[in-house]
Amino acid sequence: VYGSTGPKKISETLWQETFSGDARIKRTRTGEQLSVYRGWMYGGEKLGVVRVSRQIVGRSAQSTMLLEEMVAAMVIGGTLAMSLAAVISWRWSHVITDMQQATEQMTEGNYELKLTRTGKDELGHLARDINNLSLALRAQSDEIIEQEERRKQFMANASHEMRTPLTTMSGLLEGLAYDVFPEEEKSRAYALMQKETQRLIRLVEENLDYEKLRANKIVLRKQKIDAYKMISDLSNQLASKAAHEETTIAVLGDQQATVFGDQDRLTQVLFNLINNAIQFTQKGQIKVSVDRQHNATIFKVADTGIGMTAEQVDNVFERYYKADPSRMSTKGESGIGMAIVKQIITLHDGDIAIDSTPKVGTTITVTIPDQQTAN
Repeated sequence: VYGSTGPKKISETLWQETFSGDARIKRTRTGEQLSVYRGWMYGGEKLGVVRVSRQIVGRSAQSTMLLEEMVAAMVIGGTLAMSLAAVISWRWSHVITDMQQATEQMTEGNYELKLTRTGKDELGHLARDINNLSLALRAQSDEIIEQEERRKQFMANASHEMRTPLTTMSGLLEGLAYDVFPEEEKSRAYALMQKETQRLIRLVEENLDYEKLRANKIVLRKQKIDAYKMISDLSNQLASKAAHEETTIAVLGDQQATVFGDQDRLTQVLFNLINNAIQFTQKGQIKVSVDRQHNATIFKVADTGIGMTAEQVDNVFERYYKADPSRMSTKGESGIGMAIVKQIITLHDGDIAIDSTPKVGTTITVTIPDQQTAN
């Protein structure tokens, strides 16, 4: 055996085992050295044994290296994890702080804010929910302000409507108490007080009726009604009033038309519409018609009266709104009729549309669905 340090001998046992079948290659460990032996033969003659050796690391050293590598990996991984956690924590903390400030502003009544985070993670969803809540609260706040303005306007209008007849009756009663009226004028004073009293009663009843309609406390008794006969009867009933204004009423449309609804309430609707047309039309014409279309009954009241502006059309269904206060005050009307009309049509699942041009006229279209589509 020749090695780097010169010739060496091996034991007879190892020599024999190296050339004996399966034992020709043998690996042994000597300390920290791995040796591989192989017999070398030529022409059937045993010439020698070749040994290849390599220094190896022992198990304890290997464990030490592995431990060092594990510690280094833990330190590096821990540092990266802490850095990543710090970055994520900072980002989340920033977003959460914005959300907290936003909710605090919302509690103070500021609904104009908007969070910019719109990611797909949980914070993104939460930011969108807060934005939606802000929009909803802003809409609700605007509605509350609008309702408050309407309430103030309603109280002002109601007070005005009641003050006028009360002032008239107070003056008449004072005159009667002090006997300032001639005997022939007393009966006129009593008649005027009776008229103003009826006006107050009608005003109160209309307001109660309107509130019941709004609260859905009115039970509709729906049935199939002869629609053409309804408008014919109302036109005949109001013909003398129209004649007083030098106005004619024409009844048109499908004479076989029917409508599904509460007869008393629909009569109230059409009476108000025709009556209003008469009040605002002088020396003109009113056309009242009924037709059938798409499983619904269509009523139309068209006049050639003073008409309305776009602003008046937008406000005509508000309680106590008067398109022409000067004319309405002379007619003794309360200005609540169209608000009641709107509520009754809504209860019938219907619709009302107004097409009006100043100094040309107004056309009001009422659509009432059939029994099959009404709920």
